[in-house]
Amino acid sequence: MTRFARIGALTVAIVGLAIAGRIALGGANPITWYAESADYLRHPAETSPSSRWYSLTELGLSESAAVQEFESASPPTDRNSGMVDLSDFACPPRLQQLWDREVLARSEPWEGGIETGKDVIGYPSVVQNVHGKSPDGKFYLFYAIHDPYAGIALAVGDTIDGPFRKLKDISVFRADSRVLRAPKRPRKTSHFSSPVVQWNPQENAWFLYFHFYANEWDAGGGHQRTTLAVTDSLSSHSWKPWTDAKGRLISVLPTTHERWMNSQSTYHGIYRLRNGRWIAFLRGVGGEYDAKGVWQQDVGRLGFAISPDGRRWAELGKNPVIYGGDGRNSRKGVYRPFFMARLADSFLLGWGESEYYDADPQLTMGTSSDLRQLTPAAAPEPTLPPGDGTISLWRSGDVLYAFYGARQRAWKLVDQCAAPAAARQEK
Repeated sequence: MTRFARIGALTVAIVGLAIAGRIALGGANPITWYAESADYLRHPAETSPSSRWYSLTELGLSESAAVQEFESASPPTDRNSGMVDLSDFACPPRLQQLWDREVLARSEPWEGGIETGKDVIGYPSVVQNVHGKSPDGKFYLFYAIHDPYAGIALAVGDTIDGPFRKLKDISVFRADSRVLRAPKRPRKTSHFSSPVVQWNPQENAWFLYFHFYANEWDAGGGHQRTTLAVTDSLSSHSWKPWTDAKGRLISVLPTTHERWMNSQSTYHGIYRLRNGRWIAFLRGVGGEYDAKGVWQQDVGRLGFAISPDGRRWAELGKNPVIYGGDGRNSRKGVYRPFFMARLADSFLLGWGESEYYDADPQLTMGTSSDLRQLTPAAAPEPTLPPGDGTISLWRSGDVLYAFYGARQRAWKLVDQCAAPAAARQEK
């Protein structure tokens, strides 16, 4: 064999080993490996004209659709629905804190952000890979930052307790841990953030909801809206954004013409119910440009939407529902949706609210069976430090896990109700 032949053979062997290692370490295929450094969308983020809100009538739903969650006999809640099942408790259980620890830390250049280099990772969403193709039973912790040309990244743990290893640490051939990247056009039309991942049994696919920035104010589209990407295999790390024929993102939760959400339709909590319907715990931000062209932004307000399939959504009732001045002696600043859980006969809602504009944010909780009337509930002590993005809850037996920001907190659930719901109703 000549010297050049030996070099060629050695090169082929190295490439072959690299590809084999890539597949063994969790990569989808060699094509994905070579494409990882490319943008998933090679053009600026743009909203498809087909993006719209639906009416309840179009979707065959009614204002009482959410209440039927508690009226119909349904199978147990799927833990990959985002809706933590606490239905064995008649009232919110008491929480005994077990630990609070960091599960994510900045270790990759993109995680600092290209503008300041000091961005914070967080916006967690955790699911267990027990559905779809190639289920491995592991826990997938999706996360992001909020910065131009950011994207959605992933860390994986063998158990819900962790540790969680980023994709780049698992597969040395990856450029970084992102599974979805925003177009590389900073500031003008960029950033994907605030992932929420759920299993959709109707389509046998995983849905990854995320928000994107594209200034379409002049065209009536606001500034930020929420869309989704889809995969049938979590372990492939290959997501396809939902786009129209021209590659424009189809927004499943667009902005509205109403002031409460005419600028930003983002940071929503999205949950699948036992009855097959979907609920979105909405955060809307409105505002307007003044005579000098300076943006005047309102504080965030909260509402709800419902969907039969996770793609087509209708606002539920008169939004916003939770906001400063809603008659609850509530605070006047920014509001953020954090989580929803299912009690025996009502939803347990958690949200953040601040003094104006965003001073002293606090966790607030309430229960509701119709997502209209709220009954205050005591927040756990000590409270979670609130921030942008939802809190991803996961229950394992009598332990409740909360992923918030870059941290994980665990509590033991303690029943503090005097009697179960059925017994209380008989009295």
